[in-house]
Amino acid sequence: TMHYATPSSGSGYPPPFEQLLGPYFGHFAALGDHLLPGPFKTGLDPVGDGCISATTGTQPVMEVWNGGPQIGNLALEIGTIRGIPFAPGFAMGDFSLAPSPLNLSLYGMGATCFSYLLAPTTIGFQLADSNGVMRQPIPIPLDAGYIGVQLAFQFLLYDPSATTPLTYITSAGHVLFGT
Repeated sequence: TMHYATPSSGSGYPPPFEQLLGPYFGHFAALGDHLLPGPFKTGLDPVGDGCISATTGTQPVMEVWNGGPQIGNLALEIGTIRGIPFAPGFAMGDFSLAPSPLNLSLYGMGATCFSYLLAPTTIGFQLADSNGVMRQPIPIPLDAGYIGVQLAFQFLLYDPSATTPLTYITSAGHVLFGT
């Protein structure tokens, strides 16, 4: 969790912050705790927003590990952060984004759930770790044919506290361009 700093004594906030600026987030290791995504390398573009989870109150967002989408990067992983700890989910992929996001409330999901993929295909099943992080390996072979290829990804995550007919939520999307 991110700690919200408040005055701890009669003197107010610790320097260099002043009390007139108001409360602030005081936990600066948020990147290491998988709470904030990025910064993203060239060839990676985040798309849209995730649904708000009834279990955690957060939106799962996409993240990338082990470099960027360069030809020959066999260690590349895409995934989500801010998910539900130990919950299952599906990595979805496509070669194209939808011309406009599809609101998935038509299919029994929450009103803030959208599909950003044109024709999503399941590419993997994952379980989130204790921090709600889910990773899917996406190795890119050392083949010049992959330069300029667009791949779009989004995750479908089980949310045990969802009150909708379909108890899943979606993450934000991510587009990779082979470089």
